[in-house]
Amino acid sequence: MLENRHLRYFVEVAKCLHVTKAAERLHIAQPALTQNIHQLEEELGVELFHREGHRLTLTQAGQVFLNEAEASLLQFDHAQRAAQRAARGEVGKLALGFQSMAGLSVVPHTLQRFQSSYPDVQVVLHEMAPQC
Repeated sequence: MLENRHLRYFVEVAKCLHVTKAAERLHIAQPALTQNIHQLEEELGVELFHREGHRLTLTQAGQVFLNEAEASLLQFDHAQRAAQRAARGEVGKLALGFQSMAGLSVVPHTLQRFQSSYPDVQVVLHEMAPQC
């Protein structure tokens, strides 16, 4: 099964074109990195690298996969940050009920400050009738 780590490992090897250097940068053992690259190639059913002794070059499939893998990793990073922002309440929707007197004095200033701090939160205002 293709996993995020396979993409990260592949991108590092593709950039270094040297498995040992890539393993050092990734802080993993070289045999484990080699095994992951072979697993990735088996899963995809394509060779990603031309291997001539210790020299590596990307195949055409490898170059195309590199572009897509980098885009996928960027999207994954974006998704991770978006989830973290949502968990902190920095995105989403906020419904705010107010009475008309507050709507004239407090709400505009408070809403402006809130929106400048949290631009990705949609605020929905509801004017409420005064309670007797």
